[in-house]
Amino acid sequence: MPQLTISILPEHILKVKLGDKLEAGDIIAEAQISKSAKLNISELLHIKPDKLANHLLVKEGNAVRAGQLIAQKKGVFSSTTIKSPVSGAISLSSELGSILIQPQDKLSSTICPCTAIVEEADSSSVIINSDKLVIAGSLGAGSALGELRELGPDVDFYDVDDKFRGKIVVTTNLKSAVLAKMKALGVQGVIVDTSINSSALPFVVVNKISDLTDYIGQQAKLYNEGNNNYILIT
Repeated sequence: MPQLTISILPEHILKVKLGDKLEAGDIIAEAQISKSAKLNISELLHIKPDKLANHLLVKEGNAVRAGQLIAQKKGVFSSTTIKSPVSGAISLSSELGSILIQPQDKLSSTICPCTAIVEEADSSSVIINSDKLVIAGSLGAGSALGELRELGPDVDFYDVDDKFRGKIVVTTNLKSAVLAKMKALGVQGVIVDTSINSSALPFVVVNKISDLTDYIGQQAKLYNEGNNNYILIT
């Protein structure tokens, strides 16, 4: 059976043990949320406060999870990224160039994505034997379930039509206008090779889009929990 390693955030308390049989939606670990977090994005990315919106991957009022990518500054040879240290709701201060993340729920949970058996478990990670084929991603946000459909590189606005409704689209180089049309049409999520605006659609970033070629037409689930970003072929 394919193995899936799920990272456990430091503040989370483990709720499973070796040999446990899990179903999709079962709680693997959870923690009480009591503290908000304030991040000076302008200082961390070395940008002016009025340029804050250009580098954010979230919007005012968005719900984020601990470990989710919330801001990014791209350079010629590298990029600087910022992840949320806690789960909560986003509050922006454009004047100060900062973000306040305020807890929404009393509990933060790490959820099992599929039917599985616990192979190893400690305070830092849980390894499960999954009933699904698993492809690891490097970044991601949100969750989605749908059939994988492929779009070629350099997707144009007019390439996206109603046949992609309810699907998870596998593609590269997504422009903001194309992403907005996908959301309007009811696309469930996207798998890409570069980060996108996480407030638009659920997504997972993979190193090579070609890794998904053999699975086009199959059902898949996008799983993003904390620092865990996976595609499960169902």
